[in-house]
Amino acid sequence: MRSRCAGRNRLTAVLAGLLVLGFAAALTSAPARADEKATEQARQHYEKGKQEFDLGKWDDAIAEFEQAYRLRGDPTFLFNMAQAYRRKGDLQRALDLYKNYLIANPNSEKRSDIEKRIRTLEKEMKSPERQQMATPVAKPSEPPPPEPAVVTPVPAPAAASAPAPTPPPTVAAASVVEAAPPSPAPEMKSSGRGLRVAGIVCGGAGLASIGTAIYFYTRAASLSDRVSNSDAPDSDYRSGKNAETMQWVFYLAGGGVLATGAILYWLGWPSSASTQTATSVVPMVGPGIAGLSAQGRF
Repeated sequence: MRSRCAGRNRLTAVLAGLLVLGFAAALTSAPARADEKATEQARQHYEKGKQEFDLGKWDDAIAEFEQAYRLRGDPTFLFNMAQAYRRKGDLQRALDLYKNYLIANPNSEKRSDIEKRIRTLEKEMKSPERQQMATPVAKPSEPPPPEPAVVTPVPAPAAASAPAPTPPPTVAAASVVEAAPPSPAPEMKSSGRGLRVAGIVCGGAGLASIGTAIYFYTRAASLSDRVSNSDAPDSDYRSGKNAETMQWVFYLAGGGVLATGAILYWLGWPSSASTQTATSVVPMVGPGIAGLSAQGRF
């Protein structure tokens, strides 16, 4: 009876340990998969934003870059949004995003160029032409309708000439600021390392379980020889049966955990494609055209 209770206690302890290892592996792999999914979604939004930017659809490009920034928080997307707002003509919003980019990326290699651009935008926003564009023009008040004339024998007076309409004020075209090339985008590293670590942990646990199964196999074989060669007590027979049962339990558990570890390690292995991400927005000037081109590598 004591041998049977001891065997059950050992079996319970082993199963509990396997459950703990499986739970730890799940906790390690879940954040890694979520991070890879966010990286892929951010890359897709960046590609769509680049296409819209090249087509001159500033609002659509801004929306895509904003979605990419919400997923990854890469400061380069702030710079791309600032470029799109500047091309759209919303200088105040572009100015704010340039400043936010420098706050998020204070060690940028192009910091001096961006600070110069900020000063240029601030000076342009304070110009009289820009302020005149921002100030709404008041419409001229319409003259009151003339009172009806009284019919008399005398000739009717000549009709008063209508006041000449006030010409609209002349608005000077806002100057366009040349765009400086952005700093290289920071790398968005893949998080497959977490999957590989979880696979190694599961693999070690599977090997340990198979080693324990081999131990119970040798013990069962030894007790079987003892029972067949002599008048062994019933306790040896029961212990041999328990050892044989534990042998198969550990074989099956070890094989399952080892297979899980191999799958996790394979999922975490980096793909053959480049794992680095870089984004940039470069000015383009040609005969009769001027614009920007956003480029990236994932």
